[in-house]
Amino acid sequence: MLTPLTPAEQRDIVAATLPRRGPLSKLCDLLLRRRRKPRIYLSGLVTARVMNPDGSVAVPWYTYPNGAVYVGLNKMQDVMFRNQAAHTTWYMGLIRNTGFTGENINDTMVTHAGWVEEVQYTAGVRPAWSPSAAALGVLSIASPISLTASATIDVKGVFATSDNAKSGTAGTLFATATEGTARNVLSGATYEFFYSVVLTPSN
Repeated sequence: MLTPLTPAEQRDIVAATLPRRGPLSKLCDLLLRRRRKPRIYLSGLVTARVMNPDGSVAVPWYTYPNGAVYVGLNKMQDVMFRNQAAHTTWYMGLIRNTGFTGENINDTMVTHAGWVEEVQYTAGVRPAWSPSAAALGVLSIASPISLTASATIDVKGVFATSDNAKSGTAGTLFATATEGTARNVLSGATYEFFYSVVLTPSN
């Protein structure tokens, strides 16, 4: 029975076919070394649907990914590895389709030129995101967040922040999430969604 090659043996075999000197050999060697390094992938998912005022389904469940922002990632690293103060509660807000031009990795709660918060829903504050204990790298909520529109709106996506004031600029923006097609939510209808943060290890 053949024994599978170890990663080191595989690297040696590939390296034997590469040029011995010059920029190409250095680049190939760098790529090979990077390929062997373990990585951690951070991602987020929103699973949402729209419910009519009569309780029937207007738009069934669908999923779209989030986009990370530096201020949120920095906060996560500072809390985990520098013993900095953690936010005790996180909240979710809606992103309005009107005026949307895009998300940016440098977005903060103070400055996000490409999008505007949608606040036309009946709750007086942004709803809390209260996940259960992490399991297998997944942090999520057991029940969906439900927001009832107080006017007919078009929802482009959601965002996670550490402050609950609607239209507020305080707090830390953790992430934004938008989809290609905005969802029309009639006055009295509800936008329901789960938000999950996923860390995936890779060897």
